[in-house]
Amino acid sequence: MDKVEFAIESRKEMEVGFGDKKIMVLPYIPQSSKLNLAQQYIEFMFGNQDMTSGYYQAEWAIIVGILTDCTNINVTENNIDNIISSGLWDAIKSKIENYQEFRNDLRLVAKNKADQIALDKSFGQALDKISNKVIEFLDNIGKVDLSADGIKKLTDQLSSSIKEVEDKFPGATTHEARKPRKKKEEPKAD
Repeated sequence: MDKVEFAIESRKEMEVGFGDKKIMVLPYIPQSSKLNLAQQYIEFMFGNQDMTSGYYQAEWAIIVGILTDCTNINVTENNIDNIISSGLWDAIKSKIENYQEFRNDLRLVAKNKADQIALDKSFGQALDKISNKVIEFLDNIGKVDLSADGIKKLTDQLSSSIKEVEDKFPGATTHEARKPRKKKEEPKAD
């Protein structure tokens, strides 16, 4: 297939009047900015600080990042509250056509990250429990009661541990061989 070459002119900044100032606003968040903003958001949200300060730092990072990347406003620590409280931020974000799309993407990324953290934590706790039981077993191997009752008690404890893992992670302790598929019967030629 022959490729067609054509040039698409990028969208130009638009002027937004606010009081006696003329603010230039890019009407979309560029892809490269989206990536950087999303990474910063996730770092703040799921960093080592508490969840509340992480949330607000993440939100401020989005606002400052968009103002920096998509406007001609010189954002400083001293004027960010005024930009938000004056309504200027609302005026700017209403002019950015893909702002809501970006926020939806950000929610999805944050949810996926939260789900991954929960899964890692849950799996890690189960693995720690099993590891501790194995270590305890190995530490006490010399004291193992090899009588019929002792072996029964040992297998019961092992079964209990396996059931605990299976309850948390269905299918994790079983291996079912893939059953071969039935061959489709070919129609017989007359």
